[in-house]
Amino acid sequence: MKVMRISLFLCTVLIFIAGMAQQTTVSGRVINENNRQGLAFVNVSLDDTHGTFTNENGQFRIEDVSPGTYVLRISCIGFDPYQSASFEVQPGQPLDLDEISLTEKTIQIEEITITEQYKVWDTRYTGTNNVISAKKLERFQPIGTEEMIRTVPGVNIAGDMGISNRPNISIRGSDPRRSNKILLLEDGSPISPAPYLAPGAYYNPPADRLDGIQIIKGPDALMYGANSIFGVVNYITRRPVNDPGLRLRVQGGQRGYMDASASYGGTWGNSGAELMALYKRFNGYTDNADLHMMNVSGKWFSELSDRQSLYTKIVIQKEYVNNSLSGMTPFTFDTDPTRHPFEADEFTSHRYGLDVVHNFKVNEKLSLQSKVYGSDFYRDWWKQNSVVVHAADVQEYVGEENYQQFYSYLDGLEFTDDDYVRVGKRVNGIESNSDSRWQYLVYGAHEKANLKWAAGNNLEAMVKVHGETYHDITILGDSSKWARSGRTSADAFYTVLATSGYVRNDFRFGRFSVIPILRYEQIHLTKNDLLQNGSDPANTGHDFGEITNDFGEFTPGLSLVFRDINSGSNNWEFFTGVYKAFSSPTTAISFNELLNGEVVPSPDIANLQPEESWNQELGARWINNRNSMNGQLSLFNMFISNFYSPARAQAFQTLGAVRISGAELAASYNILKSLGVHDQALTLSGAFTYMQSAITAGTLSDADLLTKVVHSSATRQELIDKINADRSAFEVYLDGELYEGAMDISQFGQITSVAITYGDGGVTDYAVPYVTPVIFNVGLNYESKHWMINSVVNHVGPQFTEFFNFENESADGSIGELPAYTTLDANLAYELGDRGQAKDIRFFVSGKNLTNQIYRSSRLNRATGGLFPAGFLQINAGVSLSL
Repeated sequence: MKVMRISLFLCTVLIFIAGMAQQTTVSGRVINENNRQGLAFVNVSLDDTHGTFTNENGQFRIEDVSPGTYVLRISCIGFDPYQSASFEVQPGQPLDLDEISLTEKTIQIEEITITEQYKVWDTRYTGTNNVISAKKLERFQPIGTEEMIRTVPGVNIAGDMGISNRPNISIRGSDPRRSNKILLLEDGSPISPAPYLAPGAYYNPPADRLDGIQIIKGPDALMYGANSIFGVVNYITRRPVNDPGLRLRVQGGQRGYMDASASYGGTWGNSGAELMALYKRFNGYTDNADLHMMNVSGKWFSELSDRQSLYTKIVIQKEYVNNSLSGMTPFTFDTDPTRHPFEADEFTSHRYGLDVVHNFKVNEKLSLQSKVYGSDFYRDWWKQNSVVVHAADVQEYVGEENYQQFYSYLDGLEFTDDDYVRVGKRVNGIESNSDSRWQYLVYGAHEKANLKWAAGNNLEAMVKVHGETYHDITILGDSSKWARSGRTSADAFYTVLATSGYVRNDFRFGRFSVIPILRYEQIHLTKNDLLQNGSDPANTGHDFGEITNDFGEFTPGLSLVFRDINSGSNNWEFFTGVYKAFSSPTTAISFNELLNGEVVPSPDIANLQPEESWNQELGARWINNRNSMNGQLSLFNMFISNFYSPARAQAFQTLGAVRISGAELAASYNILKSLGVHDQALTLSGAFTYMQSAITAGTLSDADLLTKVVHSSATRQELIDKINADRSAFEVYLDGELYEGAMDISQFGQITSVAITYGDGGVTDYAVPYVTPVIFNVGLNYESKHWMINSVVNHVGPQFTEFFNFENESADGSIGELPAYTTLDANLAYELGDRGQAKDIRFFVSGKNLTNQIYRSSRLNRATGGLFPAGFLQINAGVSLSL
């Protein structure tokens, strides 16, 4: 009996092994028929019994397939469904179905779709552009989007207190403060509180919600609107997944960091929907820098018919932050860069956003898109008034109780004459504050037509109406740093109505394309000082005292592209472009006028127009025939005129001009794929930037330089040396009187104002602030079926922070060159797979700034805030799964 049991067991094992030996795998790659690029995260099934999703390159692999006859089915929103003919799977013989093309529906919405998952550029754009894929976001596990955007060539990030909820992005040398010189979009819609009137960013979509990021720098930026001199950033949020289910993710780490998200969504027939809620909490890198944020979003996409689709998205975000304009002095930075005593600073905000997009395919050649968007943004920012005092006087100035609570780290230290500390300002022994209360309403609609009118030729045209209102109130709290009410010191109301349209045509001549684009925009702005006009007895109505500005802007562009040039194992594409662009007509610019060549405030009808530029670029892109290496190289020149208010507290008395030029390279190389290994990946990626700049015209004064900046002995001497080195370029007033002689350090205290002239008759070798000569980012990433390991090195060269180009640092930290810095990040993830009801279980650990080398990141708020540190070590870990 025992022998029979053993025999039966062995027979069972042999039968099982034989059955396993007959099972095999079915693999292939799903691509977009239009551009031949892989489609990521597409649903693939065999007779509805075996299923999987494609990876970031469009590849799929279905394992444990028994011999038999099967039909392959593929589905993805925005593409026609695919069903193969019947095919046989033979015992033990792997079957490769090669490439399978899906046809993109005309009702697909381009602005909400990332089509590239492994290339560094997007083939839909003709000029320089970069793309960050969902897979790359997954590798980095970023705290905020700035971590990802800095991996793109031409991009520099200036640090602030937050975790990129108020991003400070510079592209090709733009002023980084609040990203106010670039156009920020989410799924193709503007997300700045007021993109024209006040483009500074106070909202940024959480990285957890994103499917990818597009950065558009060439002539195609004109398609998206104003503020496109330097480029466009378009955040692509996640589309509804194919397989309905609940998705959970939680992450925690040092300094009380925690983010948790839950989403439920899927695709049912021709419709997909997703509801997502996210909560984020962080104690901050410095004292008194707590963050609490809630973001809720819902989206619905439906293919109403073969010719129509409808997309709707709603976003709600609420935020509370102990955020401050006050940074620190060099002395505090060197002593303890975590010190921040401003406990009463409080920033609260909400944003409600809505997008509705309808696509209609009229026929095989003509398609139409109708879009309506809107947002309501409110922020209330109470900030302690601050002052800089010498370190030896802090205890006496702030009082014993405050000193022991916030400044006891000064005990036992010795101080030099240049050692200062930023503290809460006290008047009659009482600390005070002020409130900046802003309310924005943005709304708009566009109608876009796309016509394929000849073989390979494509015409695109759009008309758009965009409106904004902006209510700006300042309240002074004189009684306490904790005051949340006070007297109104400013109350202004602004509006803008912009009507625009563009025409773009892609003329194809075989492999050569000529793509002209022409945009026109008519802008009407108004300003009403409600506080001043409301107290005037002569007031005759709501438009009494109103200042207006009306102007139009033609912005043409031209791209030339030569495609499909085969050289050895590489396919090349060469491109060049030229275009005119203009910046946002902000409240700081639009309500001034030019009189005798000088800029002065306007009493009624303003005529000052925004900055304008002519941009040029020349570049090449390549990809090898194994799809293992690709890259993009571009050279650019930017000539910007009408410079008036280029940065905080700095203004040109006569309009300025600047030139910025450089080279950018982005490349990616999958080493193992080039060797024929497909079940693992070892990818080396890099982004390199070289830039140079010059201020070529204009006369500028710095409002802070001699009134608010607390100079060090080095900056005092440096200013005197600058004046003497180019005496005719500087207009100096001593005790209110013009002085034209040589200067010495003893006269510094007598200087009441100084202006600098650039170009002819002035200085010729001054650089544009925050244009760093060198930036590079290098990453190495390994992936297998279960493991992902990556590391990233980021280096940013030195950069000036104001237009006087001070190399030395002031005692309050508000001026001076920022030294170069280098950071190192690393990430580790393990894919556990499915366990019971839980699917796609993934554990991950991320390390930010592993060297913990704290560096001087920015002086964005000048004398108001001083120096901001960055580079703190942060370790986070988390898990994600689906149910």
